[in-house]
Amino acid sequence: MASLEAFYASRQDEPVWVTTSGLSPLGNILRERLRRVAPVASLGLEAPLEADDARAQRLDPQGLAERDVILSAAFLKGAIDPKAPEESPPDARLLRDLSVAADPRAVLERDLPVEPAFWRLRAAAAGYRELAAAGGWPAVPEGPKLALGDRDIRVEALRSRLSASGDLDPSFASSDVFDGALDEAVRRFQRRHGLDEDGVVGKATLAALNLPIETRIQTLAINLVRLLDPPRDWGPRYIAVNTAAASYRLVDNGVTLFEQPAVVGRPSWPTPRLDGLMTALEFNPYWNVPPRIARLEIWPKIHTDPGYLARNDMRLVDGMIRQDPGPKNPLGVVKFVFPNRYDVYLHDTNNPSLFGRADRHLSHGCIRVPNARDLATYLLQADPSWTGERVTAAIEAGRNLRVILPRPIAVHLVYDTAWIAPDGTVEFRDDVYRRDAALSPQAANPEVALARSACPNQS
Repeated sequence: MASLEAFYASRQDEPVWVTTSGLSPLGNILRERLRRVAPVASLGLEAPLEADDARAQRLDPQGLAERDVILSAAFLKGAIDPKAPEESPPDARLLRDLSVAADPRAVLERDLPVEPAFWRLRAAAAGYRELAAAGGWPAVPEGPKLALGDRDIRVEALRSRLSASGDLDPSFASSDVFDGALDEAVRRFQRRHGLDEDGVVGKATLAALNLPIETRIQTLAINLVRLLDPPRDWGPRYIAVNTAAASYRLVDNGVTLFEQPAVVGRPSWPTPRLDGLMTALEFNPYWNVPPRIARLEIWPKIHTDPGYLARNDMRLVDGMIRQDPGPKNPLGVVKFVFPNRYDVYLHDTNNPSLFGRADRHLSHGCIRVPNARDLATYLLQADPSWTGERVTAAIEAGRNLRVILPRPIAVHLVYDTAWIAPDGTVEFRDDVYRRDAALSPQAANPEVALARSACPNQS
């Protein structure tokens, strides 16, 4: 490899990763990081990674040099070059950066991201590029809705389209009848694109089907950028909210305990991108109406209806509108607090029917969760006195009660419009907040999939 030859020539063939006594400190860092970011076998590293120091001492200078070159090649094979297209061959500049850096560990962290989601998404992007090179997928002609039992020449195009994207077994790709297998494939497609899962090819489903594969590749590229900047090495315990998907998950000890739909900010009131620390919760919370909501929505109603405040359990407190706990309070029975400059938080709701909708971008920016009582019980379990029965009693008492969490938990609000589900499914969601479009033109270019660019932090 020319880049490796140039690199070692510039160092007078001095090794980077190995010494006569085994791996160098930098070599040990590389070994541990490569073990975390990708299967060792895929990088051809079994021997050089597993060889012990005693074996290294038996290697002659040529053997040590070969081992060093193999590790350099593995680094380049796995590394992400932020300054070049993903398809470009690895550049010796990456190795030079590493060898002269004041903090080599930081360079390895930059060029070998450890987030498994990144590697899964990167592999999916490569698959989509291969599909595009082979012709992509066909469009489904415009026309009336298609559903189970229909016979239409357009059904054959629908079958071809879903077969190309892996939603339909290719053996079912030839028929003009909308049968059960096609109904299942349409529902699968709808499910992984966040659409109403009704099996009907209506306007929204047809539009998603007919997006060009190049557009999907661009979305994958943009989300690779998001996984790199900022890095998502979040540790073993956290709450993550994906506002693009309107969902949230709780992870503990590296295991997802539950993943649920959520209601998040509408396009005109988007939920921000932020990282925080949840420190407290409130049972039976008051709702202190934010000034903007009060100005735009509440005060106009008060002006036309003098009894509006009393009828909705609201009152003026220090010049602000406050709603008392109770069934009319949109925060429900639990509020989860993580201090941040946007004053957003997770909370229960008094309108749980909204969780059943496909489009759940409906709030003023805060995040409504469907299992608030279970989440509260989990967050308090480090204090043995907070049993499930005590949580229920605190709620049924109807009084506002603030409780400091015995064990705070990190909260991450992200905006992922593409990701890989645990079963390997490639998921997409609409860019409802128009943040994909706001990324730099370079980052949005699928040929420069890994250029770094900060996701806009919108309120």
